[in-house]
Amino acid sequence: MKGREFFLQGLAVLFCGQNVLGGQLSIEQVILLLSVHLIIYLSSQVVHTIAVKKILLSVDMAYLSVLVIGQYPIFMILLILVLLAYWCDISSPMEKVILLVGILGIGFINIQHILVNWFIYSVLTISEICHYWDRSKLETFNKQRTILMGQISSLGHAVEASKQEKKQTTYITKVSERNQLAQKLHDKIGHLLAGNVMQLEAIKLIIIKDQAKGLELMTRVIESLRGGMEEVRYTLKELKPAASESGLSQVKGILEGFREKSGIVSELIYKGDLERISLDIWFVIQENLKETLTNFMKYSNGDQFEVKIEVLHQLIKVSFKDNGFIKGPIKSGLGLIGIEERTLGVGGKLILNIDNGFETIMLIKR
Repeated sequence: MKGREFFLQGLAVLFCGQNVLGGQLSIEQVILLLSVHLIIYLSSQVVHTIAVKKILLSVDMAYLSVLVIGQYPIFMILLILVLLAYWCDISSPMEKVILLVGILGIGFINIQHILVNWFIYSVLTISEICHYWDRSKLETFNKQRTILMGQISSLGHAVEASKQEKKQTTYITKVSERNQLAQKLHDKIGHLLAGNVMQLEAIKLIIIKDQAKGLELMTRVIESLRGGMEEVRYTLKELKPAASESGLSQVKGILEGFREKSGIVSELIYKGDLERISLDIWFVIQENLKETLTNFMKYSNGDQFEVKIEVLHQLIKVSFKDNGFIKGPIKSGLGLIGIEERTLGVGGKLILNIDNGFETIMLIKR
């Protein structure tokens, strides 16, 4: 933008100098008149304070107005450029009205001069209109960019807040589970043990005097402790998640981490009785899924990913599928070799399908 303004100033200065030299002024006087204008104008373009810039442009407009109203109407082209620079850069709505009235007034006074030099004023007008249009588009673009940057920043804060909330929720859940376990152990086991300890203390005193009575009480304590052990087993079994629940939760966590890294939302489908899947098979599923996702992010050009777990009558079928396009034969690198070895380790078979995207299928006997 500044380059275009300086270019127009240079052309206007040359135009004014050529025309003024044809009059009664010497070359030294012409250089002096134009130098005063250029010094004031260029100073206004290098300062960063709006107030100082206004003062310099105002002084330059006053100086050029004196020249125009006096003997040198040719300087009107420089005056219009300065007025437009003031208009575009720092004017308020009220100042724009005053500047417009000033431009029209000076133009009316020097209408004959403008008509004689209509070509140069037409070029000037068109150039300034284009300059103002480009400037308006640039300001609109900057405003939109500022809004978008603000939205991106807000989204970033929202994502970070969501992560923190997720961590906080996980922590609260763990604390709640621990409190629940502690409360159950206290309510069911604590009272039982406390009562049995008191009975054992009593047996110490009774068995000396009445051995038969002491042995009877001891038998009761033993039965009570056996019941307490069953309570402990039941409580722990109740709190411990099922293998299917834990395994599926791990798979969901892996896919969630994948979404955060890649931005791709994957689909998880599962059918059948997941309780039939043992812990070692869940481990293989999770490790193979991690390896497949790593390969997907490195090599695939797809934007969809699907995990499907099916418990059939005699088989467990697990497939990882994306919509990427594969060219040529599949090379068994370390990733695929590892997936195949882990699948074979649990008595399964690995099948690769490239008919529609890339699909890794594991067939494992139940």
